[in-house]
Amino acid sequence: MAKQKSLGILILLGGFLLGGSRAVLAQDFRLEWVYHDKVRELLSSQRVARLEDFEQVALQCFTADSAHLFWSHLRQYEIDVPVDRAWQTYLGIAPEKAWKGGLVDFGLCYAPDEQKVYWPFEPFSGLREGQLHFMELNILGLAEIAVGHQVVEVSAKARRIGFCYLQEGESAGSQWIQLRALGPQKTAVVHYTRYHSDSYFRDTKLYPLFHSLVIDRFHKNVRKEAEKRYRAEAMGPVAQE
Repeated sequence: MAKQKSLGILILLGGFLLGGSRAVLAQDFRLEWVYHDKVRELLSSQRVARLEDFEQVALQCFTADSAHLFWSHLRQYEIDVPVDRAWQTYLGIAPEKAWKGGLVDFGLCYAPDEQKVYWPFEPFSGLREGQLHFMELNILGLAEIAVGHQVVEVSAKARRIGFCYLQEGESAGSQWIQLRALGPQKTAVVHYTRYHSDSYFRDTKLYPLFHSLVIDRFHKNVRKEAEKRYRAEAMGPVAQE
């Protein structure tokens, strides 16, 4: 996967250089620039070939009127920083860093408010409603699948982030990340998921296992980043020396 990723980045950078300006980075998109095969296939199934096509991506979210069709999944975590610092990290961490791990590889993010695609090597401006995130999962070397979701809620008041799955993915459903203060320097994080697919075996055996592995790594990465930032802030100028 590393060789394929390096080749994809070279092709992507070559396309930008041929475009002749920084505006290409911000406003242009070509399906062949996506170096993850499965992500490229998912985008193709959604008929995404140009930047404006991202606006037509279809969702398949959890709905209350069909709640009986959806399974539930719940995980809880703790971070040793104040809740406002944890919240800032969940919003500000680069997707490539948040999703870094053996099972998942960040593909790209489309930000509709900027009409821009964020690639793994670019600075990230922060998590916001409407963004589309695409990743590729490596299932223990046995299979690779693409997953995509849209950020449908970012509530600073409730300290809640909501995601909705895309159509043409393996599962339908929604996820929510909720933060609350456990004390002046400790934050509780709840990750709640409602999901279903057309496979009972997948929903009861495979999804809970691999979803837990993926989000455990995600929240571990965010926790490490939040605690690192908080320690650096507490040390002040000393941390910069």
